[in-house]
Amino acid sequence: MRRLILVFCWLMISGCVWAQEKLPEDAIILSFRLKVEIGRRTTEMAPKLAVLNGKSAEVEIWSNKGEDEYVKLSATPRLLEGKKVNLDLRVKSRLDGQDIERKMRLVTLLGNEATFEVVDAKNKEKLGLTVLPEMAKKN
Repeated sequence: MRRLILVFCWLMISGCVWAQEKLPEDAIILSFRLKVEIGRRTTEMAPKLAVLNGKSAEVEIWSNKGEDEYVKLSATPRLLEGKKVNLDLRVKSRLDGQDIERKMRLVTLLGNEATFEVVDAKNKEKLGLTVLPEMAKKN
């Protein structure tokens, strides 16, 4: 699964960089680092999404193990005054036969990373997410 995720993330990042010249000026580039641990399984990814202000984007990555395993990341950024960004995020995953879903709201500044981490020791679940929001480059 890790190789599949790395290849998919590389394609997403490469595609986003190539397409960045054609993005609308109000597009927000969200660079993520995401780590999900459920039971004995761990997966990491670093997707990059381009999203219009107030709109939603989603990336879903499936395991190559032949099992019903996936990680889904949804993001809705909203620009606020003073270069602030309100991020509504949702991570949903199924690993090792268990499901995890977390919804979070983060507020950060454009160009600054925001981090979210939650640990559920009882259910052996851990979620770590870092996001860097940036405005698309003007043509």
